[in-house]
Amino acid sequence: FEVTAGSLEIYSPFTGQILAGEGALRKTGMGDLILSLPTGYTGATYIDAGTLEINHGSALQGTSSIDLASPATLHINDYAVTLTVLNGAGTIALGSGILTTGSGDDQSLSGVITGTGDLVKVGSGTLNLSGNSTFTGVTTIDAGTLTIGNGGASGDIAGNINNNASLVFRRSDDYTYQGVISGSGGVISDGAVLRFNAAQTYEGPTTINSGVYVLPFEVTQGLSSSTSVAIASGATLDISNSALTISGLTGDGNVYSFRDNNASAGNLTVDTASGQAQTFSGVLGSSFPHFALSKTGEGVLTLSGANTYTGATTVNQGTLEFNNGLTSPGGEIFITQTGTLAASGTIARNLRNNANVVALGESLLTLTGIISGSGHFTGDFVFAGTTRPGNSPGLLTVDGDLTFGENHVLEAEIGGLLRGTEYDALDITGAADLNGTLRVLLVDNFIPSRGDVFVVVSAASFSAEFTSLDLSGATLPANLRWDVSELSSNGSLRVRGRTFAEWASDFSLEANASEDVLGEGVSLLVKYALGLDPTVRADAADLPDFASWANGASKYLAVRVVRDPAAENVTITAEISNDLEIWSEGEVVLIEETDSVHHFRDSKPLSEHLRRFLRLRFTLGAEE
Repeated sequence: FEVTAGSLEIYSPFTGQILAGEGALRKTGMGDLILSLPTGYTGATYIDAGTLEINHGSALQGTSSIDLASPATLHINDYAVTLTVLNGAGTIALGSGILTTGSGDDQSLSGVITGTGDLVKVGSGTLNLSGNSTFTGVTTIDAGTLTIGNGGASGDIAGNINNNASLVFRRSDDYTYQGVISGSGGVISDGAVLRFNAAQTYEGPTTINSGVYVLPFEVTQGLSSSTSVAIASGATLDISNSALTISGLTGDGNVYSFRDNNASAGNLTVDTASGQAQTFSGVLGSSFPHFALSKTGEGVLTLSGANTYTGATTVNQGTLEFNNGLTSPGGEIFITQTGTLAASGTIARNLRNNANVVALGESLLTLTGIISGSGHFTGDFVFAGTTRPGNSPGLLTVDGDLTFGENHVLEAEIGGLLRGTEYDALDITGAADLNGTLRVLLVDNFIPSRGDVFVVVSAASFSAEFTSLDLSGATLPANLRWDVSELSSNGSLRVRGRTFAEWASDFSLEANASEDVLGEGVSLLVKYALGLDPTVRADAADLPDFASWANGASKYLAVRVVRDPAAENVTITAEISNDLEIWSEGEVVLIEETDSVHHFRDSKPLSEHLRRFLRLRFTLGAEE
């Protein structure tokens, strides 16, 4: 039909078909051809110019294909029209109708689609839309692939897309899709920059083959949590300062979060299901690294790239593997009670482990940050930063060998006598190679007592020793001291009394046991044993009490001494003499003996002797 002007309408007052047969229909001329009845022809339809207007739902029911030239128009009004094949560069005016198209063959429309109606893609083939369509209805992809753009700077759909198959964006420019993609299908980005202004709810996989895939800025959950993301080499996912949860992450591209001021910019959560193992060998961070990473789900996520993201890392469930370490500076790594961090090489961040950390392979895993928590470490490790067992305080367990780096600091908080709950401790099933500094801190107003023992490090064997001790935060009462002699053999700290030499030095005196500094008849050793200040004259009430002791009618020579228990290397004995020349301990009876009190008496009553003498002897033992 050549309609050069005006319009030609084909209709009939009777029911039935017109334009039957296997031939083709070609529309030429700038006028309108209106089909108002069903047609039965099965050949192709060519619209070379003007407008072919559909005024009946079955007007094109039998045609095998539509070829729509530019600037021709196919106007379907408000009808539901199904086309097997659609190609061309012309315009499709939907009105409020529904256009269904597709087959097993690929199709291409470089023109535009207008109106308020809907587009439905069926069939296993591909429909490519490279024109800037303005229709506002819903596009539904029931089968096959719908491609927006064909490698150039055009191709657009204004409305929402219900994708239950496959949707591809392929533009060479910086393109923003304004609508919302829903459905069970996947989305593929094959272009330069693809941006979204709204949260997308489709549940199928996201494949980023090239360019940058930009989520809406500061919109929580810019993608459905059901989608998994695969990023090819050179391609990028920009989470745009948002909180995003996805069901998987694979590929070797990049993930970053763009923000001009480089502040903390969002959180990426990867929820890997039980039984799944995913590997991402690209870079988390890249040009804009300011975001955090969380791992959920019981599966395994392996990160093998040189990641640079600066936010915190949280392992809530399953296993997060860094098989190339994590050496860039950034936030704390926190492993909760059901998570596992597995790594090789070096982890250069603070690590709070309340569950499991595993060293991969046979080499040492080096941790250079602050280590805390009450979890387990499995494998062989080097702790090279600062270790603070527990959660103030607590117990860390290493199932393997542990080496302390030369600059390592082990901080042991002591707030009581219960190991792992009131004071910090490390349990090592293998060998402990000590090094670095042990820093002891008294907490919760706890004051240790003489004889207290704190097993800070327990191991199957010990080698080397701490190169320095920091006890500035663990000051003991003046009469007590820390005994660190067992640290290198069994990892223990003991509380002992000060030695006589230490005591004298504290008062700037020479350690001369017999010296009577004040000329009062009381030697330095006696004052040390009794816990007295050597620079102050002794009060009679502080000295031994020589008084008789009665047992019924009998009285005995006796002396009662109140001593300082911390002076544990001083032995106090009592001796008896009849002539002040020969003295004997054998005739002395001990009435009372505690840590702080010794009470002696003569074995014979005073009534049996004309003369009887009792004295005390203070003997200083060997000092460490």
